[in-house]
Amino acid sequence: MATGVFFGYLVIGWGLVLVESAAAPTNFLSIRQDPVFYVLATIVGLALVQSSGSLLLYKLLTGFSTERDRFVVLFSFAALGSGGAVLRMTLPQTLGLLWAGLPL
Repeated sequence: MATGVFFGYLVIGWGLVLVESAAAPTNFLSIRQDPVFYVLATIVGLALVQSSGSLLLYKLLTGFSTERDRFVVLFSFAALGSGGAVLRMTLPQTLGLLWAGLPL
C-alpha cells in the first residue's frame, strides 16, 4: 500500500513538473525540503526492513537446504540493507517533522 502511494507520488509529481503545472510540488524530490517524499520513503523503508527481516528470520529458523532457500536468504540480506539505508537517509527528517508538529 505505502509503496503504491510512494510510486504514485513520484509519477504524478514528475508529470506535473514536466508540464510545468502550478500544482507541481515545490522542491520536488528534495531530500531536505519535500516532506511528502521523505515521509513516504520512511514508511516504505520501514515496510522493507520489517518484511525482509521477518522473511530472513523465518528462513534462518526453519533452515535452508535448497538453492531456492539460499537465494531467498541472500536477497533478504540485500533488501534488509537497502531498507536500512533508506531509513538512515530519511528517518532523521521524518522524526524532526513529527517533533516539530507536536505541541509541547
